[in-house]
Amino acid sequence: MTTLVKSTVNLNRYYMEQLERFVRMNRISSVTEGINDALEAYVKDTQKAIYEEQMAEAAKDRAFMERTIGSHSKFEQIDHEGLTLEEEC
Repeated sequence: MTTLVKSTVNLNRYYMEQLERFVRMNRISSVTEGINDALEAYVKDTQKAIYEEQMAEAAKDRAFMERTIGSHSKFEQIDHEGLTLEEEC
């Protein structure tokens, strides 16, 4: 379930007019929907960028990379063993 909060914000007039236009065109059901959809996309994009930055930084850490590659190799072995067992059945 989504929790909603009331907020007062100042919006760029152009974007507000565009959202109102989209409502009139039945592209979105409300200005609130348009704002929430835009915020969702922005937050996801920003989270992805942060994750990519963190992974790029982690890639510089030799110990982290050794653990990651080691884990990957172990999972590959498990996956391969699982395929072999399924093929024998």
